[in-house]
Amino acid sequence: MLRRFRLAAFAFVVAFVVPACARERIELAAGITAAEMRFELIDNRIFLEARINGQRPYQFIFDTGGQNVLDPATARELGLALRDESSQIGAGAQAQRSWRTDVALAEIGPVRLRDHEFMVLDLATIRHAIGFRRLDGLVGRELFERFIVDIDFEGLKLRFIEPSGWTPSPAHGRRVPLAFVGGGIPSIDATIDGVRGELAIDTGDRSSLTLFSPFVARERLREKYARRISAVTGWGVGGPIPADVTRAERLSFGGFDIARVVARMPTLQTGVFASDISAGSIGNGVLKRFRATFDYGGKQLFLAPNASFVADDQLDRSGLWLSQHARGFEVMSVVAGSPAEQAGIKVGDVVTAVDGRAARDLFLVELRERLKRDPAGTVVRMKLERLGAVASLTLRDLL
Repeated sequence: MLRRFRLAAFAFVVAFVVPACARERIELAAGITAAEMRFELIDNRIFLEARINGQRPYQFIFDTGGQNVLDPATARELGLALRDESSQIGAGAQAQRSWRTDVALAEIGPVRLRDHEFMVLDLATIRHAIGFRRLDGLVGRELFERFIVDIDFEGLKLRFIEPSGWTPSPAHGRRVPLAFVGGGIPSIDATIDGVRGELAIDTGDRSSLTLFSPFVARERLREKYARRISAVTGWGVGGPIPADVTRAERLSFGGFDIARVVARMPTLQTGVFASDISAGSIGNGVLKRFRATFDYGGKQLFLAPNASFVADDQLDRSGLWLSQHARGFEVMSVVAGSPAEQAGIKVGDVVTAVDGRAARDLFLVELRERLKRDPAGTVVRMKLERLGAVASLTLRDLL
């Protein structure tokens, strides 16, 4: 029988808290107390390179609350033995099988994780649904617990600092107290249009603001936000994340106010977003407006606004959720009344070309970003396999 573990993380994958093995060590390279590395921000997620047991660099997502995770294909490539089959619940509606394995050495830039346990969880569906070129695993919670973690979203730089003797400088910005929910997820006190809630800080989340179902129901937020659309807003462990999407006029926390934040209210009846573990979560759509320095041990977060702080929070202007397909991009969702629906695009269609370029030559993440950032009035031409013809959609603001 599969064992099912309690929820303990948020949007992208779920993690469970595992007692540390006495042999486990996390350390910086010999002789240093702080080190810096570059990262990529792909689909609003922090990607780091990691070497596992000395093997080639793999692509890992860096998540504030996530347990160490490997994809089964990566585990097989490394020849790792799997044990303790169990069941995990994540952001989607369905549970997924998982296993555990042991990694002798994981090298993430200057950081060394020695003799650590990893969860093994299939990430292939997420990789195809979002369009990542690679997604080999995830790390996060243990690194945040071990070091001061300084994330410069503007400069795409990440610093790991030994906590002993560390003192924040004015450049680190304003101090915001941290609490922790769900077995180690950092959270902060916030208000959404005057409604108070404890919001998790989730660097594994591509979105700006997610409001969980019990909080939405208790505060009657669907009545409050009558102007909204229904759309697929992402993909996590367990499948798609359908949600009612609206705009909060003001998100306030730590003395900062952010206007017209895109907020999603997932409609799933199961999974983490249907739990009362938190009022909701703040993702990288908001966090990337700052330099964010996490001090888990001191229960504090320092935020320094960057040049993106006053940028508009943008929302897809096409009404589409596209996923990777062998012959192009598959249409997984079409927003009612959107430019995509008006152009005759249907769920199940396969897009084989966009503006004359073959879909196989395009990076889906970049196309998704373009459908959000290109101005209203832009005409996008998509060739559909079903019709053998081109559908023209004119982008416009949906909210």
